[in-house]
Amino acid sequence: MEIFNAPTGTGKSVLVRVMAAWFAVEDRRIAIVLPDIKACLAMTWNVREDLAHLHRIGVIKQKRTCAHLMSSSGMHDRALKLASLIKESVDAPGEWGERAERDVDPLAYGCAQRTFLESTGDYPPGREPCLSLYRQGVGSAACPWIPTCGKFTPVYEAASANVVIMNHYAFMKSNLKIGVNLDGRPYAA
Repeated sequence: MEIFNAPTGTGKSVLVRVMAAWFAVEDRRIAIVLPDIKACLAMTWNVREDLAHLHRIGVIKQKRTCAHLMSSSGMHDRALKLASLIKESVDAPGEWGERAERDVDPLAYGCAQRTFLESTGDYPPGREPCLSLYRQGVGSAACPWIPTCGKFTPVYEAASANVVIMNHYAFMKSNLKIGVNLDGRPYAA
């Protein structure tokens, strides 16, 4: 693992995009760690555009992917926090309209299990029991929609991406609550 650190204005962002493109062209994987989620979302958007351009002009024959890896825990809270930081006029889209996609969109998701739960209490958004369900006759179970749920999309995208972008916290302290198969047997993480 190599760490690249330099002062503001020295071209780190440009170098990171060039490195991401080179790794993708060479069909290698790279992880990029940035200070915060907003920077990660912006870099993910830019690298995806770079990779799409390289594919369109024939430099990359097969599509390469870039994913923003983040823990599904607290995703809803991060979406609300990021949305609260946006200050703009309805008449002038500002930073939200810059890429024709709101930066908060990748953090937003809907929960399909809410309508099917038989519960005495309501689970507030962001606190869904994705990994702690109980099915009669089965016992402990995970939500059957995890593979298609927007809350877990970043984890699934990162598993196969050439370029993975994450923030410092996710790199240093985060944990991803996903199950894996070890030797053909399920193992809860």
